[in-house]
Amino acid sequence: MASKAYKRILTWNELEAEIENAKLKGKCWDITDSQINEVIEDSLRILENKEDVDTNSTSRSCRSIRKCTALFTTFIMQILNLIWWIILVAGVLYCILACHNPTQKLVTRHIQDYIYPFMRTFRLFTLPLLKLYPSLVDWHEEQCLVRNPFYKVQNLDCWPCEQVRSVLDLSGLKNFTEYYHHSGIPFVVKDALSQDSSLETLQRIYAENKEFFKRDAPKFSSSDSGLKSLDSFLDPNNHDAFNVSKNPEIHVTWKINRAGPARILRETYPKPYFVPEGTEIAIQRFLFFNGPESPAHDLPLTDFANVWITAAGDGERLISLWPASQCSHACSPTSVVLKPGQILFYNWQFWRPRSLPVHGSKGLSIMYLGSFY
Repeated sequence: MASKAYKRILTWNELEAEIENAKLKGKCWDITDSQINEVIEDSLRILENKEDVDTNSTSRSCRSIRKCTALFTTFIMQILNLIWWIILVAGVLYCILACHNPTQKLVTRHIQDYIYPFMRTFRLFTLPLLKLYPSLVDWHEEQCLVRNPFYKVQNLDCWPCEQVRSVLDLSGLKNFTEYYHHSGIPFVVKDALSQDSSLETLQRIYAENKEFFKRDAPKFSSSDSGLKSLDSFLDPNNHDAFNVSKNPEIHVTWKINRAGPARILRETYPKPYFVPEGTEIAIQRFLFFNGPESPAHDLPLTDFANVWITAAGDGERLISLWPASQCSHACSPTSVVLKPGQILFYNWQFWRPRSLPVHGSKGLSIMYLGSFY
């Protein structure tokens, strides 16, 4: 501040000296002091006006910036406030629907007719977006992107698993719809697979439809870092891909979400004969490849609760069925060794499946998993 004040006094001193010098020169040029004072006043007035203009311009810019900042801050606060209220209202509604069964039934009854039209319309609106971003296709084909970990079937009657002590052998079953459909009682049949479902057959089918599978069914995961693509996964020339003697712990999951690949694989893995003709079969399929020492892993929850597992390949797997949490108090776990050519049926509303290795198994196990309504 002292420096600024000193410069201001010095400037005025210089100005006074210049004024005195101008007056001395004015006398030599026959100019009166009043004329010189008028010129000086006009000059100071011009400078003052210019300074006012610059100050006003700067003030207007500052005011505009402050106004825009205030508007932006207000807008963000309103958006955050709206999001907060939406989350609060959604949370309250969810709690009411989850905890009050009559309200849940009332709401479900009134919106049931609108769910499918809404989802279909929403799906159609997303088609142009999929053309712009093809990588979103896999998400578009998913029936469920994020499963609700807190979901439980309300008022589940556990009678289908209460008396189960072992998995029944119902080979030749002809009356599934009458006695077992929607019952959830697990059973196995040993006479349902007549087609050649070996690894070599699957590799041949892939080779004949390679580009189709790579485009429409690329989702797979592997415990072997050397299997990074479908080509390395099912290439007939890659003899080490499923060499279980070198890699007995290999585990590969191949997921199919589209009708085209599912239709091709259906020739090798047809639906079991006990599946009713009029029922809907989910497009979603899974193929699991396990070496003889492949570690235990949970099997996924499918789109529909009625599930079948077709065993193929040369190996065996132990399928353990644990009661769902709602039925754990009334039901006991059971298990079955699934051998090539056998098909297991269960309902995941009552059972949670887990695949485990079988001691003494030496070959590669292939399990084809599908579901129906």
